[in-house]
Amino acid sequence: MTVSPSRRNWRARRGFEGTRRATDRRAGQGRRGARAIQQSEAKIREVQTRLDLARTRVAQNRELVATGAGDRFALERAQTDLAELEAQLETARASAAQARATRRRRWRVSAS
Repeated sequence: MTVSPSRRNWRARRGFEGTRRATDRRAGQGRRGARAIQQSEAKIREVQTRLDLARTRVAQNRELVATGAGDRFALERAQTDLAELEAQLETARASAAQARATRRRRWRVSAS
């Protein structure tokens, strides 16, 4: 079976376009991976700042409750906020680690 020249050209163009699309897709994944890492690290910084403030609030409320000038409910709320922020920080750290691992894995696959 012979293939017409126009059909042959179509196959050649199709192969080139497919390769180009795959390369573009890998490049896009790299940018998305870098963006995911940056977002995760920004989230870590944000939560860390809020966590520092929450620790200060817990210490202040403990002192107030110890002297009898503070509300026990405010201390409990500050402790709850602190625990929630610690959990958010762990989640953000795990997300950043996953983004880094995913980017390394994609880089190794595309570099091969």
